[in-house]
Amino acid sequence: MIELLNRSGRLPRGVRAGRIKSAAEKTAKFGGAPGKYACVMLVKDEGIRRLNRKYFGRNRATDVIAFPMEDEYLLGDVAVSVDTAKRQCRAYGNTVERELMTLAVHGMLHLLGYDDSTAKRRAEMDKTAEKMLESLRKGGGRWKKRKSAK
Repeated sequence: MIELLNRSGRLPRGVRAGRIKSAAEKTAKFGGAPGKYACVMLVKDEGIRRLNRKYFGRNRATDVIAFPMEDEYLLGDVAVSVDTAKRQCRAYGNTVERELMTLAVHGMLHLLGYDDSTAKRRAEMDKTAEKMLESLRKGGGRWKKRKSAK
């Protein structure tokens, strides 16, 4: 079960929370954990900066942070910065909704054990995320493929 919490205030125009939740649910199902609980929390830059500082010692905002849990019922928690997603979507040529979905999927993949610490692993993770996002796409034009972060 996936819970989506919006702690960022009002979502940007055109962003449907249900689509972000669906992306996270699809990722959990893909990873063989459809019944496990995970929380995807949408936050502002300040909120993710506080988490990044407290748990990783980095006093800066980032796009997504995952907190995997070693439990048979809990998958973990994911925090996604809506502010960072708004900036990144312009650079990648995508909508804010698409960027938030990408970040939710990325965080969920971390909960499932994916690692992006090397270029090869990051490419594998990005490829898996793109497959899931493409399968969720409904109508409209094709999404521009998101570039890997440096």
